[in-house]
Amino acid sequence: VGEVKATVSGRFDGVKGIPADNGDARVTAPTLGALANVLGAEIAPDLARKGKVEIHLPIATSATGYAVPAFTAKAGDIAIDGSADVRTDGPRPYAKVQISGNILPWMTFASAAAAPHPVATLRTGLIPAALTPAAEVRPAWAILRDFDGELAAKFDAVASPKLRATNVNAAAHLNQGILTLDTANAQLLGGTVNARGRADLTAKPKISANLDARDVVIAATSPLFDGNAPLAGKFALTVEGETTGNDRDALLRALNGKGELNVVQGSFAGANLGAVNDRLNRIRNLQDILGALEAGSKGRTAFDTLTGHFTITSGVLKSDDLAMDAPAGKATATGSADLAAQTLATDLRFTLDNLKDAPPLGIKLAGAWAQPRVIFDTGAFQQHVLQKGLGQFLKSLSKPQGNEPPAPPAVKPKDVLREFLAPIQTQPQG
Repeated sequence: VGEVKATVSGRFDGVKGIPADNGDARVTAPTLGALANVLGAEIAPDLARKGKVEIHLPIATSATGYAVPAFTAKAGDIAIDGSADVRTDGPRPYAKVQISGNILPWMTFASAAAAPHPVATLRTGLIPAALTPAAEVRPAWAILRDFDGELAAKFDAVASPKLRATNVNAAAHLNQGILTLDTANAQLLGGTVNARGRADLTAKPKISANLDARDVVIAATSPLFDGNAPLAGKFALTVEGETTGNDRDALLRALNGKGELNVVQGSFAGANLGAVNDRLNRIRNLQDILGALEAGSKGRTAFDTLTGHFTITSGVLKSDDLAMDAPAGKATATGSADLAAQTLATDLRFTLDNLKDAPPLGIKLAGAWAQPRVIFDTGAFQQHVLQKGLGQFLKSLSKPQGNEPPAPPAVKPKDVLREFLAPIQTQPQG
């Protein structure tokens, strides 16, 4: 709430598209939230209240071009400074930019297809690019085709609406419409992240990148996944990929790559195999077996380690060598996840700690990755119980402790077992 004001003074050469004399640009706003609102952006709630916002860019011209010798931006306790030197005496404009500060408020836009109108207005005369005809609508990133340059950035923290990174360092250079991220490193979610990449912006963007993350902790209640992360724990992740597109969904659907995953002290959403294991240790009748499976059909499964490799083809991540070691037992799994649709289809084979001599319990997870449908495949399990006899099966599971009564004797009528287990039997796989 309040007035956001931008002023530019000086002379501008409309033919060359550069300042013709010394000048000055200023932006003021009551809060960062007010500035973000004018730009059509979202900002972290704790930063939105910070103000007063004062941005100052003094412009100094020279025989070789122009410069912003001492850029400053303040909002409450946020302080950012930097400089830019732009040469226009060569075949293409060249900009060298340095920027640093304690906190960089990262604004996210609903759509990156076209620059918001106020941004396009403020850009005129400050960024080394020829004027664009009013009738031409270009993507916001298209301006990077018009000049070459280099960037060095260092911040104590970079804060987006749902994520905060600290000790952020980055260096990049731009040449003939190709942006190269030479290095980027930061501390994120308790761990470290390093990245390198390349974006060809000469036409529709083509992006390639390598990412290495170590000791990054994603909580089960992480706001990144609206409070229910499909996979949580301490991550070690390496991934490389390439994609093309003009927006987030297009980039995700065109993504191809590969990677390796290692998660410790974690959990996954959709099933609680610990509850199954625990209930099977206390069963006394057939209904208790059904109750154990029902108890495991919701919640989360804790595990000690999860490892695997994966490939990404047209935005679909697939793995066929996932291995998990959990307090409730061990599992192997194959599965896929559609990154754009945020859905998954996973087939686990879980050997419960209390059923080491029985066939693995089949579990299928499908649907939205935060709340997938859970289907237990009990076909092999039923055959094991029928062949062993219920009495022997119960005896192998339940070891009387203290004054607890022993497991009941075997029930002879096998039809009773079939009747109880039939409701949880899955459909045959096609």
